[in-house]
Amino acid sequence: MTWWRSANLGTGSKRGDAMVRNMQASLEQQYGQMQSQKQQADAARARYEQQTAAQTARYEQLFMQNKSAAETAQKQFAEQLEATKTANEATVAGLNNLLIEQKAATEAQATAFAEQTKAANARYEDQVARSARLATAYVPASQQTAIAPVAGDARVASQQVLKQNQLSNLSILNSPQRTAQLAGLQIA
Repeated sequence: MTWWRSANLGTGSKRGDAMVRNMQASLEQQYGQMQSQKQQADAARARYEQQTAAQTARYEQLFMQNKSAAETAQKQFAEQLEATKTANEATVAGLNNLLIEQKAATEAQATAFAEQTKAANARYEDQVARSARLATAYVPASQQTAIAPVAGDARVASQQVLKQNQLSNLSILNSPQRTAQLAGLQIA
């Protein structure tokens, strides 16, 4: 029995019965509306759960795709890093070898230069010694020109020698004073 039937609303009178019926109809209408709203709410909750499930599935799919892409990118980066490291190590090794070769070449060049300098210094010292010896060497009487030889082939007259070849006679001149005369072996 429902509460409105048990309520003492003046049952037995027509007006009370009509009131109870109106109330009952109103309550049934409200109950129907409540049931309709409950069904709409259940349908909305079901749609929400479906949307949530779809969104969750999409999120998981995107998460897996992103995870796969990140793993692929990380793997490619690691491979590229390893390749770069290997190339850099090869470059460093090549540069080290080049540096060692250049150092060896520089040392060989320095050694050769030192030997050449030593040889040049020895030749210079020899030239200085020869010059010192020649400065004190005996030279026969100097001639005024190179045309009158004091050394050479005395069997032939000088005019005949001049006619037979294009070369001049040789003379040795010594000029200890600083004059216009020349000293040494001259080709006239």
